[in-house]
Amino acid sequence: MYIITASSTKENYKEAISEIVDEVNRQDFKPQQMLYFLSMNYPQESTAQEIKSQFNDCECFGITSGGGEYYDDKFYEHSITCMFFGENVFEDIQCLTIDFSDYMQSMTLIRGDLYKYFGKVDLQQESDKYFALSLVNIASQQFIDRLDDFIEKFPSYLNITSLGGVSTAVGDDKTDSCIHINGKIYTNHIAMIFIKYCAKFDIIFTHNHLPTNQMLTPTVFGKNRRIVKEFNNMPAIDAYAQAIGIDKKHINHINQEVFQKYTLAYEPALDCLFTVQIKQVLPDGSLEFYARIQSYSEYNVMSTGDIWFETKKALLRKFENDKVEDKYNKLIGVVEFTCVSRTNALKQENRMEHLTKLFDFVPHIGISSMGEIYMSLVSYTSVLLFLYEPD
Repeated sequence: MYIITASSTKENYKEAISEIVDEVNRQDFKPQQMLYFLSMNYPQESTAQEIKSQFNDCECFGITSGGGEYYDDKFYEHSITCMFFGENVFEDIQCLTIDFSDYMQSMTLIRGDLYKYFGKVDLQQESDKYFALSLVNIASQQFIDRLDDFIEKFPSYLNITSLGGVSTAVGDDKTDSCIHINGKIYTNHIAMIFIKYCAKFDIIFTHNHLPTNQMLTPTVFGKNRRIVKEFNNMPAIDAYAQAIGIDKKHINHINQEVFQKYTLAYEPALDCLFTVQIKQVLPDGSLEFYARIQSYSEYNVMSTGDIWFETKKALLRKFENDKVEDKYNKLIGVVEFTCVSRTNALKQENRMEHLTKLFDFVPHIGISSMGEIYMSLVSYTSVLLFLYEPD
């Protein structure tokens, strides 16, 4: 076996970890690395230390979820969910942590740290074998701009595809968000786990939005491109209201029902659609978004579709391609980062089980995150990593 998964919903963190240890022992599996997602309701530092003590010979990477954890064909709202990797899965793995509170150090120094792990020549020769698993915590909103800045600049540093998720604090002492790296916890950090994979891997970016073909181009920005003052040379709220066919008087400053139904989508490449949702309407009619808006890029106004159906369609298309390429039966694991808003919508529709059953044939773990990273953007949809066995 190359990969196994294990999970526990025990309330007590020691009991949960003990149950996971028992499952790994039952399968007689000797993990070299583990990736885990866990509820914020566990005591984070104690949990990280206990996991590392139980899997001392294993590299341990984890992150708290914003709204639940996916495990094989199930969904849990309070669990520790793990994927374990055997000795023949990764050719190389290195982890670099970057502290956003000390981020004003030169970006050149950060780039230098990256090159310590991966030489430029090696990347040029084998860039298709590398990806960077990005685990992010933003406990203080003042650092969100630094995350945006780093994610945008990262592709210019190294020719590696980055994917991952963001956890954020919710302001409750009993619900701590953080990332876990080998028994230690970090807040306001990004952990870049650089992986040289032993075989092919694929990444797909799914969403549940349908284009209306109403196009909006940002023409005047506010702070850090999360605020748009004008679209198409019109006040932002006027252009948005016109595009969705709703009188702006009926769109209040935090009208989440409208904002969730009508998002904007940017298409930087074929079959790669990044969606971004409005956070609020500001008093001057500007729109504030959850993620940065790309300068001078045309955005399609999207209408929300059926999450389960659109996800199923994307997966079936992916699996059909795998069959053509003779790698469908070589799939050994799927890691998913999905927006907490998608999770909440599926829970309200009582369709969570329908979605999780799409992964009933392969080891699968996932996290409801507060933002999903893919390529050079933080978006709000779903990113899936597909891992295959060596030829």
